[in-house]
Amino acid sequence: MEIGLLGPLLVRAEDAQLQITSAKQRALVCLLAIHPRRLMRTETLIGGLWGDSPPSTAIKTLQTHLSAVRRQLPPDVIKTVPGGYV
Repeated sequence: MEIGLLGPLLVRAEDAQLQITSAKQRALVCLLAIHPRRLMRTETLIGGLWGDSPPSTAIKTLQTHLSAVRRQLPPDVIKTVPGGYV
């Protein structure tokens, strides 16, 4: 899997370029990609996506974005762990 962060987001898996169209989902992929194989706490991801004013539904919305991104990526690229995601 290859992720290009300089310029437009590029996500390539198994010789196919993936199209992540949602701005929040692209931001989520970037947040996770700049910290490979490290725990990203849920609160950190929420802060990265919404700053100091997250919506009241931030946790559920984050889970929705993660689910959408996971459907496009190979299995187990994003793992749920206690306290966040890797």
